[in-house]
Amino acid sequence: MKNIILALVFIIPSCIGLYYINKDLDNKYKNRNIRDNLDCYTRSEIELVARVINAEVENCTDIDRIAVGSSIVNRVDDPNFKGTIYDVVYRKNQYAISNHFTNHEYQIAKCILAGDIRQCDVLYFHKSNASNKKHINNIKKTKRLVLKTNCHEYYY
Repeated sequence: MKNIILALVFIIPSCIGLYYINKDLDNKYKNRNIRDNLDCYTRSEIELVARVINAEVENCTDIDRIAVGSSIVNRVDDPNFKGTIYDVVYRKNQYAISNHFTNHEYQIAKCILAGDIRQCDVLYFHKSNASNKKHINNIKKTKRLVLKTNCHEYYY
């Protein structure tokens, strides 16, 4: 029996594309040839992105998971953060990192790095109910809000 894949078109500033929701991403990608651009990432880098996704947005939607994963990739390419996935993630006070991740989070991380899921233009994010900390207020004043969910606000 084939899995049913629902496609939801979402239009969010700087984050337009097809977003696939599949209850069993593992089966969808299990025997698939991954694009060449995934070859430049090690399994431990994919796992690190999945661990960040788990820690930052464990109880949120897949849109939040994609936005957080995208922020890592975008920071690797941004001259203000520049470096490897490890450099970006382990930079002081940037990301929470879990000791574990789910298979679903791993598949999302893999799809983001492979380019199978459209990345969002996100560099910064914070919890929607975050307190008025100085750095959060600075982000709100100086960066452009690109996405707001029940869990987080995302900026570029």
